Amino acid sequence: MPDRGGPLPHDRPAPGDRRRPRGGVPRAGRAVRPGRRVSGPAATGAGTQRLRDGTGWQDVGGYSRAVRRGPLVAVSGTTAHGPDGAALFPGDTYGQARHCLGVVLAAVEALGGTRDDVVRTRVLLAPGADWEAATRAHGEVFGAAPPANSTYYVAGLVGDGFLVEVEAEAFVGPGTGPAAAAGTAPG
Repeated sequence: MPDRGGPLPHDRPAPGDRRRPRGGVPRAGRAVRPGRRVSGPAATGAGTQRLRDGTGWQDVGGYSRAVRRGPLVAVSGTTAHGPDGAALFPGDTYGQARHCLGVVLAAVEALGGTRDDVVRTRVLLAPGADWEAATRAHGEVFGAAPPANSTYYVAGLVGDGFLVEVEAEAFVGPGTGPAAAAGTAPG
């Protein structure tokens, strides 16, 4: 591949690399919030639906916060960051984990699922993160309906101060989601 004068948008910088992606896009964007954009055939429930929540990385890296195709909802890795891209709850693994899990569940719900539909989570922890605090937050959020889970220590997460990243998959049953709410779900 030819040298383009810097990392491609999908390249992850090495731990400690403080460079921002090209175009002045912040290291991280905003959490799922009112006004989030769901694209795709939401009225019919067929095909693929994509949730975009306005983070700068989504445009640069070419990804969605979450995607639903049929009953599968896949949620991208999620960190605890504020509107300015800075890490929320600095040094607090539990606080970051709770925030990440809240964003993940909001994405599942935006695409028609519930907490009970989440079947798998992956929790990535940066060096220095407290795995017990992260797993305690996970247990509190999922309660009596715990999904399959893997928790990993990784070499680092992109951005300063991030201790936790969470991704998830959910399987949403028939008769749920935006199509059902609109009364147009196939019957």
